Amino acid sequence: MGRAGAWHTLYRIAWWPLLAGVTAWLWWRGRQEPAYRKHLMERWGRVSGTPSAMGGIWIHAASVGEVQAALTLLPELERAWGVHAVTWTVQTPAGRAVLLERTQGKAQVHYAPADHAWTVTSFLDRIQPRMLVVLERELWPEWLLQCERRHIPVALVNARLTERSARRSPGLQRVLLRPRLAQLACVTCADSASATRLETQGVPANRISTTGNLKFDGAAIHPAQTGHLPDLSARRVVVAASTHAGDEEVILKLWPMIAARCPQALLVLAPRHSPRFDEVAHHVASYGLKLVRRTRNEPVRPDTQVFLLDTIGELANVYLGAHVALMGGTWAHVGGHSPLEALARACPVLVGPNVHQFPDLYQAILAEGGGEQANAEQLADVLIKWLEHPDGQKHAGERAKAFWLSQQGASWRTLARLQRLDGWPQQPMDDVLVENEGSITTWWNTSVTTPLQRRSGFETEPQSRPLATGSGRGQVTLIHRQEQTWLLRHYRRGGLVAKWNPDRYPAQPVPQTRAMQEMTLLREMVSRGLPVPRPIAARCVKRGWHYKADIMVEYLPDTANVAQVLAQRPIEPHEWERIGETIRQMHNHQIFHSDLNCHNILLGTDGKVWIIDFDKC
Repeated sequence: MGRAGAWHTLYRIAWWPLLAGVTAWLWWRGRQEPAYRKHLMERWGRVSGTPSAMGGIWIHAASVGEVQAALTLLPELERAWGVHAVTWTVQTPAGRAVLLERTQGKAQVHYAPADHAWTVTSFLDRIQPRMLVVLERELWPEWLLQCERRHIPVALVNARLTERSARRSPGLQRVLLRPRLAQLACVTCADSASATRLETQGVPANRISTTGNLKFDGAAIHPAQTGHLPDLSARRVVVAASTHAGDEEVILKLWPMIAARCPQALLVLAPRHSPRFDEVAHHVASYGLKLVRRTRNEPVRPDTQVFLLDTIGELANVYLGAHVALMGGTWAHVGGHSPLEALARACPVLVGPNVHQFPDLYQAILAEGGGEQANAEQLADVLIKWLEHPDGQKHAGERAKAFWLSQQGASWRTLARLQRLDGWPQQPMDDVLVENEGSITTWWNTSVTTPLQRRSGFETEPQSRPLATGSGRGQVTLIHRQEQTWLLRHYRRGGLVAKWNPDRYPAQPVPQTRAMQEMTLLREMVSRGLPVPRPIAARCVKRGWHYKADIMVEYLPDTANVAQVLAQRPIEPHEWERIGETIRQMHNHQIFHSDLNCHNILLGTDGKVWIIDFDKC
């Protein structure tokens, strides 16, 4: 498990110069898109994880398309894990912007770490996820290896693998990814053809299921929260969506003739990449076409021929009033982009010959009558036919939406598969409040404490008293906070070290200190439904090159540890069985108590077994 073979070692060596090269490329690309220069250190794994997210779920969606697919899962993920326990990573600024707007700062959103051993390790140390969900096919060898070593289950959802992609990199799959693919916890595929291809790539058949394309659910009609679009109802609207230079050359060359034939026709041109907006505007002008731009709030007049949608996030709204969608990337040698938002709005699609990014999807759309395919020479005739015969265009739009509706439900089928994975929570993760006061950092479990209780802090009260445990060290204090009883434990050393250093530990980043690590583990175990006390708070007190620490947990009444029980009576065989079952339950979740003894196994009067004191796990 988790071995790096010779090829992977070479891959790691290659990433040393690549890491610098990728950073330089991002900086260079930032000349046109300044957002690429922001948060560069996140690509090196230098992220600031929050305590509320530690032990939660990590979702990776490369760009806007994958983000929109993943967002179909978000409501259920937030209910299951807790709103603040979801960490997102993306590759592009556009994907990051969509997530920040959608999550409204409640979840962590970062750029994904480069696939270098040092950056991935740094990222995982800071985020400490217990599950990774990857969208579509963004699989990186080092990510998978590091997750395997840490026993973090990895799920690939909405997986797509075209025949062309499967043929292009068989060597890479074989020597780097194939050993890792065999360890994927589950793979949910957008279509059955992808499922078959992934099985041939090395994914075990019993971990693959075909659940449908999440993007069908993600294309539901939710108008963007943007300014009002101009009224285009008097025009025959043709949307050229997500276009590239090769698409625009084909479409603009035909448009003067189409405009002359159909004066009511209006071309809404939506380039794929925002840095090209000005370039496209000049290109339109070079054909002598009358142009207005969305960002200038220019009115669309009867003689306007091209409306340049030079904004992000409004294309879905434009489809609502459109009659035909020309799918970008299908005349350029890109392979096409997703047409699902158009289908959801009953807008039929015209596509060019290059659909290799979505071959099965486009084949199904054409078979259902929701669109047509035309090369550059055929495009004008097909488009004019639809513009001059609205009944045929309307029927194609109805067929397009019917096909979209028939494909709904991938999100709940995917979630049903994820919920069977080890690590899926039985209850949401507790939220954590961080308080900093000088050299003292305190994490509070906000789910079980009130502001008044937190203000009283770790101070003991006159009625507080030590709780006898039968152990020589690790004594705890029973304290009371507004009709609640908690246990306060100060971290102490054992053995010979304790004679000269009873309670000091070498300085660490706060999240890596013993108290905070134990609180993180307890939050995770409570979420999994394991028999451990719920954490209340953890405190780290820095003193130069060392720190001291304390933790508070809930008090478990009517319990005694095994040593205390044995002092009173023999333990019955069925009780020993329950103790063994509880320890096995921990091991099944890859949690191993490195100091398990008779003082940290509790027996309740109701027969329940509890495990406590996880400061070394």
